[in-house]
Amino acid sequence: MEESPRPRVRLVTAANREWQIRCFVSALVLRGRDPSTITSLGDLVDIEAFKDGHRFLIERNGGTVTTGTCHLARGLKAIARGEQDDE
Repeated sequence: MEESPRPRVRLVTAANREWQIRCFVSALVLRGRDPSTITSLGDLVDIEAFKDGHRFLIERNGGTVTTGTCHLARGLKAIARGEQDDE
């Protein structure tokens, strides 16, 4: 059975994903991760990296989970699943 091609990602979704990836990589590096160990999207969605990066973001916001933090988590989960979750 042949799989149908995936629909194209909207430009706004691609821009959001790029921002989310850059933000999360920065969080991991500021948390102490060596940037040279981040070589793929899989490195970002590894469960320990996922938790560590979000801990940094939550701590930076005084222990408060924000809407932005939730959107970032949702975006990374979509990346992990290979989804194209338009925003």
